[in-house]
Amino acid sequence: MTDTPPSPRLARLLGPAPRHDLAAGITVGALVVPQSLAYASLADVPPVTGLYAALAALLVYAALGSSPVLSVNPTATSTVLAAAAAGTLTTTDPSHHAAALAMAALLAGGLAMAAGALRLGFVSNLLSRPVLAGYAAGAAVIIVVGQLGGLIGVTTGRQRVVSQLADLASEIDDASLATFAVGAASAAALIVLQRLAPRIPGAVVVMAGAIGAEWLGHLSRHGVATVGSIPSGLPSLAWPDLSATDSRTLLLPAAAMALVGFTETIAQGRTFADHRTPDPDPNRELLALGATNVAAGLCGGFTNSASFSCTAINARSGARSKRAGFISACIVALSLVAFTGLFERLPTATLAAVVIVAVVPLVRMRTFRRLARLQRDDFGFAVIAAVGTVALGILPGLAIAVALSIGGLLYRVTTADSAVLGYVPEQDAWRSLDRNIDARTSPGIVVLRFTGPLYFANAARFHQEVAELVAEATPQLRRVVVDGRSISHIDVTGLDTFADLHARLARDGIELVVAGLRGAALDTVLRSELAATVGPDHLVYNTVRQATR
Repeated sequence: MTDTPPSPRLARLLGPAPRHDLAAGITVGALVVPQSLAYASLADVPPVTGLYAALAALLVYAALGSSPVLSVNPTATSTVLAAAAAGTLTTTDPSHHAAALAMAALLAGGLAMAAGALRLGFVSNLLSRPVLAGYAAGAAVIIVVGQLGGLIGVTTGRQRVVSQLADLASEIDDASLATFAVGAASAAALIVLQRLAPRIPGAVVVMAGAIGAEWLGHLSRHGVATVGSIPSGLPSLAWPDLSATDSRTLLLPAAAMALVGFTETIAQGRTFADHRTPDPDPNRELLALGATNVAAGLCGGFTNSASFSCTAINARSGARSKRAGFISACIVALSLVAFTGLFERLPTATLAAVVIVAVVPLVRMRTFRRLARLQRDDFGFAVIAAVGTVALGILPGLAIAVALSIGGLLYRVTTADSAVLGYVPEQDAWRSLDRNIDARTSPGIVVLRFTGPLYFANAARFHQEVAELVAEATPQLRRVVVDGRSISHIDVTGLDTFADLHARLARDGIELVVAGLRGAALDTVLRSELAATVGPDHLVYNTVRQATR
C-alpha cells in the first residue's frame, strides 16, 4: 500500500520556506498577535477571540489566496464594521454579542464566496478610492473616540461620536491618572518606534514593555485594568448560537462587510503588486476572503480583511510565496497554545493605544489635499463620506460611501464631456476650440466630440447639445459631424435619439453624420434601420477629415 502524495498546492505550502518567507512570516506573526488582541477589545469580545480569527484567516488565505504578499487577518476597519453589525442587535449579553460577531463573519464569508462563484469580482469598483478614503477617515475618528475611554480608564456608552465626547467630558473627574500614564506612554513609544525603527514590530515591543511594567510595578493595584485570564489552546469549530431572526438582521450589514473587505483587499493587492507578485485575481480573492471569514466565524472569531501594515511587512521583507502566511499562522497557534498566560498582565490602556496609533494613519490628509488640488468633485465626495460616517455611524457611513461612488459614476457618465472641435494644421489633428486658439472650422460644418457611451442616461443631453449648436450657428449649417472615436457604446435609446435628430435636421437640409466609430458601437449603428435607409456611406465615416470634406 502506497501513501497518497499531497496535493501540489499543499506540498508547496508545507515545503521548506525560503529565507525571505521565513523572516516575513515570523515578523508578521509577531505583529498579528498583539494587534488581534487589541482589535478584540475594539470589538468588545474576549481577547482570545482575536487570535482565533487571525489563526483561521492566515491559514485559509495561505491555502486559497492569489497573492503571495497579502496578509489577511483582523484589521481596524473590518473589526469596527463587525462591531457595528453586531450592535444592530440590542443585547447586553456578552455571549450573544460574540455569537453575533461570529455569525456576521459567517454571513459575510458566505456572501463573498457566492459572489466569487458567480464571478462578480467587478463589484470592487463600487467604491471609488476618494470615497473610500473619506469613509476610512470617518471610521478612524469613530474608532479613536471609542478608545479614548479605555485610554483614561472610564467607560462610555455605544453612542454617536458627539455623545461619547460629552460622556468623556462629564466623567473626566473619574479618570485614572495611572491608566492614562500607561496609555500615553504606550502610544508615545509606538510613535517613536514607527519613526526611528520602522522595521521593528513596535506593537510587540510596547506590549512586552507594558506587561513587564505591570509585573514589576503591580500596576493593577493602582487602578490600571488588565486583560485578565485568557484561555489557552486552539479554537474548536462550532456554529454560532444565534436565532434565525437575528441572523436575518445581520444579513445586510454582512453584505457591507464583505464589500468593504473585498475592496480593501483588492486595493492593497494592486498597491503591492510588482513583477514578482502580479495583481490579485478578483474572483479568486472573493472565494479566498469569503472562506477566511467562514472559518473565522466557525472558530468563534470575527471578520478579517487584508491588513495594510502586515502586507507592507511581507512586501518589504521580500515574501515570495504564501508560506509566509502559513508561518505567521504557526506563530499565532504557538501563542494560543503556550503563551496566553503572558498576556494576562497586559494593561487594556496599552491595547487602546495600539488601536489608536494603528488607525490614525487612516485619516490621510495628504490624500485630501491631493484631491482638492486635482479634482474638486472627488474631494467633495470624500468630505461628505467622512462627515456622514462620523455623524451617522459606521454602517450608514458605508451606505453613504457606496451611494456617493455610484452617484458620482452616474453623474460623470450622464454629463459626458463634449466639445466643439476645429482643425489644427500644425498638429494635423482636431482639437477643442476652447483650448486651442489655432483651431480652424470649416464653413457650414460643425464637429462635435462626444465622450463616453451614448445611452439612455445622456441621450437627451446629446439631443439638446446638437440642437443648440444648430440653432446658434451662423451661417446655417449643412452638416453636423459627431466625432465618435470616444463613444464606447450605443444602446437602443441612444440610437433612437440619433435617428430622431437625424430626421429633424434633414428636414432643414442639414446632414447628421458620425465619424471614427469603432467596435460594438459601430456594429450597432450599421445594423440600424437608419443605416439601411440612408445608406452607411452617407452616415458613417472612418475619420473626421473624411466627414468634413
